Amino acid sequence: MSNTHETSPVPADTITVILEVVQRANEPLTLKRLKKELPGPFRADLATLARVMDDQVRIGAVHKWLPRRSQERFWTHNVEAYSRSKILEILSGQSLTHKELERALKNSLFGCSENKAAEMRKKILNCLLEKRCVYKYPLPPRQRSPRFGVNPPDPTPYLGRVKKEFEAVCDKLKKVRLSRDQVFHAVSKLLSPLPPGPESDVEKGPSNLETQPAEEVYKSILEKIREIEPAAEQQALVSIPSLRAALKLLKETFDQAILDLADQGKIFLHRHVYPSETNDDQRMQMVTDGKGNYYVGLVLRSYRFSDK
Repeated sequence: MSNTHETSPVPADTITVILEVVQRANEPLTLKRLKKELPGPFRADLATLARVMDDQVRIGAVHKWLPRRSQERFWTHNVEAYSRSKILEILSGQSLTHKELERALKNSLFGCSENKAAEMRKKILNCLLEKRCVYKYPLPPRQRSPRFGVNPPDPTPYLGRVKKEFEAVCDKLKKVRLSRDQVFHAVSKLLSPLPPGPESDVEKGPSNLETQPAEEVYKSILEKIREIEPAAEQQALVSIPSLRAALKLLKETFDQAILDLADQGKIFLHRHVYPSETNDDQRMQMVTDGKGNYYVGLVLRSYRFSDK
């Protein structure tokens, strides 16, 4: 006789609760952890949870993550999309070498092995470089490993020889009573600035969205989420620092709109687990709720959980 318990369909409301727990999780869940997180009335056995997860992986609602200690893990975030978002987040306030980035990414992948972190870093970093989302900095003197960042490099380390040449010229011309200021003035004329170009986005100041009703701001944020992350509808994680940079809203406006969208059930927010280990610049790029929580990413809420 067949075991009807093993093959009986799982109630739709149980599947919905299971998916909501996985989607709200701050990290990938093993089946044992998922069972523990489920409310009592919906706490299915491990075999049933495995069946539900396999079905959801098959239709793309859930992604199978890198195993930890041979235990399968599941999350609604695709590992590659999540890694791409984490790399952009990690580089948002600093530049790092290959090894430094690899180490930081490994720490963000919840138990990922060193080999897998290296493989993921290489694959995704190359893609980000091709799309010009990340810069590979030219090597300055006496530096052997290239650095990477989401912003152009500080030119100061590249000007060491220029400074030495300048000092040498000052010493030489001092003998004929030319002051350092006179030499500097001559250099300034020689390197006169280029004619001003079109006004940059930074010079333009905040977006004109600032003057729009809140609903228009919400709409623009949701549109921009889908624009910068094509897999957003599949619950790919979107980097909050990248979204902030794309919208150019004032920090207060952006933060409040993100918190409002979360309250409305339009998005889920991904909390930084160790904000105290980040610097002030990195925390400024995050969204904070004033209760000690710092959010670094977000996910569009699936239509399955929509209040509409």
